[in-house]
Amino acid sequence: MNHKPLSKRTVLVTVKVSLFTNRKTAKSVERKVAASENASDDAVVVKKRMFRSDKYTQIVSTSTAIRKHFYKYALPWRDGGTRIIPSALWIEFINKLRQLTTRFNTLVDEFVTDLPKIIDQQRGRLGDLFDLSQYPTQSEMRDKFNVSYATKPLPDASQFDDFRDEMSEDDIEQQKAEWKKQLAIGQKAAMKEIWERLYETVSHAAKTLEDPDRIYRDTLVGNIKEVVDQLPSLNIGNDQELEKYRTEVEEKLAKLDPQLLRVSGRARSDAAEEARTLERRMAGYMGASNRVFDSLGLTGGK
Repeated sequence: MNHKPLSKRTVLVTVKVSLFTNRKTAKSVERKVAASENASDDAVVVKKRMFRSDKYTQIVSTSTAIRKHFYKYALPWRDGGTRIIPSALWIEFINKLRQLTTRFNTLVDEFVTDLPKIIDQQRGRLGDLFDLSQYPTQSEMRDKFNVSYATKPLPDASQFDDFRDEMSEDDIEQQKAEWKKQLAIGQKAAMKEIWERLYETVSHAAKTLEDPDRIYRDTLVGNIKEVVDQLPSLNIGNDQELEKYRTEVEEKLAKLDPQLLRVSGRARSDAAEEARTLERRMAGYMGASNRVFDSLGLTGGK
């Protein structure tokens, strides 16, 4: 168990990904459709796809991979898109983020280089909907795409001690109490997500193992192992009940033999029963007066 304050073992991170929006309103079509249906102009919305490009599709796929990577390593926090990452996972997180960002930028540069040709190809595809003025220049297009991240430390209550010359002791104590309250709210949201992540992993395994028509790929067990391997670092609340269930999932599901599951109905049946039993127990624990999230030992709240 890590007894360091939360501010000493986590970092707050925001990741932003921006893309060119490949859809524009087709006003002329909207008016025609509205008139043909005896409707007002504002009753119809018609969007046209500005271009079809394999390279653009790859850019979008990479942006999705970046967001998934962020959500995998970072837990929700109080401030909108800001999430919290345990310092134990930082190197692993940032190295992969840099790889994905490099791929994103390479694809964008290739797409922008080919932009004049791509735009010209849309004339025949869009017909009368084609409007050259709606396409940005190469320089403008490049500026539409970006990946950035920002970090900031998680403050702790001791920050208010620096205001002793400006604030009374009572004010300082009130601010500390409010900060600890907000810290608890943030930690509650983070812990709720990792409980749900483990529960959904178990539930998916049970559903898959119960289906005799499913193809049992190695990823079934691989995905379980990935979750249980990462959870100790994500357990920022030092929740021992979560760790107990994580260990059970590791022992009973993460060590299953995918090849045996493919050939043995009995092995699948036994594994499905183990998964369903775990799922029911977790659901009961998580649902009992919401105790998982309201009774956390907030060891990082100093």
